[in-house]
Amino acid sequence: AGATSCYSTGAGTTVTASNTANCTTIDDFGGAVNQGPGSAVNSQVLNLTNVGTINGATFTVNPSACAATAASNTTPYAGSDTAGFCGKVDITIQNDTTGTPSCVYPAGAGACPALSNTYSLSTFGSGGALSLGALAAGSTDKFTVKTQIDSGATNADQGLTASVPMTWT
Repeated sequence: AGATSCYSTGAGTTVTASNTANCTTIDDFGGAVNQGPGSAVNSQVLNLTNVGTINGATFTVNPSACAATAASNTTPYAGSDTAGFCGKVDITIQNDTTGTPSCVYPAGAGACPALSNTYSLSTFGSGGALSLGALAAGSTDKFTVKTQIDSGATNADQGLTASVPMTWT
């Protein structure tokens, strides 16, 4: 996200046996704060690059379950809807690599639908791995992640933060 880089090798060009890295500093949702019900859509662009010399035959993103907690800067003013908040954060993910957009979540050909509570962090985090096709050596795929607090959110949802760990493979 932005100028932040994360390599599967962990630290740049040093290859590790597992060839994995945990990049907790990248916020795929764009760090939106002070969002209200039905407020402006938050867009975050992620550029994922295969810096290697071998084509990646499969490319996936596997989200874990969403968890909601009170944001550290809002206590004691945080709402109590930690069980339902993830269902009130609407999301779409679109592959914008080529001239023809392709919706990754929800899966479908063409551009993603308008944000709605049909596709939320709750449903995203419970659907398993999503196929992103292949990632050729030296190429970059550009993904646009859009989120919005659903217009059905209430005062019980204020001051909460949603988190969905994602594994890009």
